[in-house]
Amino acid sequence: DIYVFDVGESCQQRMLYMGLGLVKVKAIFITHMHGDHYLGLFGMLQSMHLLDKKDELSIIAPNPLVDLINTVIEKKHVKLTYPYNIRSVAEGEVFSDSKIAVNAFSVNHIPESYGYEIVLKTGKRIVYTGDTAFYEKIAEISKNAELLIHESTFTSRDREEAVAEK
Repeated sequence: DIYVFDVGESCQQRMLYMGLGLVKVKAIFITHMHGDHYLGLFGMLQSMHLLDKKDELSIIAPNPLVDLINTVIEKKHVKLTYPYNIRSVAEGEVFSDSKIAVNAFSVNHIPESYGYEIVLKTGKRIVYTGDTAFYEKIAEISKNAELLIHESTFTSRDREEAVAEK
């Protein structure tokens, strides 16, 4: 099973380059509505169809993106012949299966921005955030996690721009 967190434009290409089969993607989690976090989604969904995906796909995303995905599907701009479910992200548990449980938490970025805590059935924890300014909650959630994946765009020399972009 493959679980994807944020789907930028090159995500599909990188997965194929790494030998990761798109039909094995079980769930996709999107942090927020900036294009570099979701614009690769529609191409990936279509490729899964072309590759004859059979298993269900879960997509967990902010409300505006859920609406956009549903519109694209309704207008038949992508063809999905495999089972899928699309859910709006909210704080708390958003996904669970026999291998992982995923909890969402808000971050300090644009409205409806989330990070994800992934709890493996072994008890190990991974914390993932997309864009965010400093937020004490992230430090608390990632304390004692085995891995923190924390995106960063700006260096300290770009501090003023980073604060303005938040």
